[in-house]
Amino acid sequence: MLWQTTVAERQVGHTAQTKFVICDQSIDSNHGFAKTPVVNSEVAKRRETYQHHLETFGKWMASAQAKHQEAVKSQEKLLERIEKHKQQYDILSTQQYNLDKNIINYDKQYNKLQKKKDTLSIQQEKRKIRVPKLSQHIIDLQEKIQRHEQKQQDLVQSLDHLEKHERAMYELDNRKDQVMTVFKVALANLAMWTRDQYFPDTYATATWERLAPFFRLPGIVRSNQHTVEVELRPFHDRQYNRDLHLLCQRVNQKQPHLPDGRLLTFSVASRSRPILDLQQRRIA
Repeated sequence: MLWQTTVAERQVGHTAQTKFVICDQSIDSNHGFAKTPVVNSEVAKRRETYQHHLETFGKWMASAQAKHQEAVKSQEKLLERIEKHKQQYDILSTQQYNLDKNIINYDKQYNKLQKKKDTLSIQQEKRKIRVPKLSQHIIDLQEKIQRHEQKQQDLVQSLDHLEKHERAMYELDNRKDQVMTVFKVALANLAMWTRDQYFPDTYATATWERLAPFFRLPGIVRSNQHTVEVELRPFHDRQYNRDLHLLCQRVNQKQPHLPDGRLLTFSVASRSRPILDLQQRRIA
């Protein structure tokens, strides 16, 4: 709070008498900030990277699955051709075995059948060589699909972890802080000016901690048309009271006036002694 004051007034005759207590003259710098939620740039970059990788591995996985399907179909067709040509080879062998050796063009027919068998054999050998290679290619594609799938699962888990542990970020509006800084500097300057103008010389280098007890003193304000009298309650410390009396004396010597023209005076209330006052009343 800035010089928060609790005031209670009561009317005494034609004089307004105000009892005041200055509760606290310190600055409450914990005034808060206006904050606006903003995107956490670091988390946003990591999320964007994870999502980009997730899309990339998704495309790779789709491509690997398509290639795997094509490879499986190629393998099926290859095995079908091998089986078909095997049957053709067996038919040629049967025809060659059943060929009549007594016919005139036996050798020509036999060689023709053998040539067809040799062609089929060469093609079969090539196809049989392709079978293990194609099988290994299918296995490699399956492993690639599994790796891509595992990588996608890891990325999804990373995104979930990022979502759960993301810290909210706010943009602070420090305009209030700048205003409070101005008030704080102004209050500090006011306190130092009061120290230099009115406090005893022993307080020439005093800080706020030493000056604060004087500003926190409770008391009574009496005002009329021409003057405003502030009666301060004394300390429980003799040295402080001596300084307080000197402070009031120096203020009164300079005769400060309020903006409305009334004279401002300070005094220290005398300590009342209930026992002596009671005895004096009884004597009276």
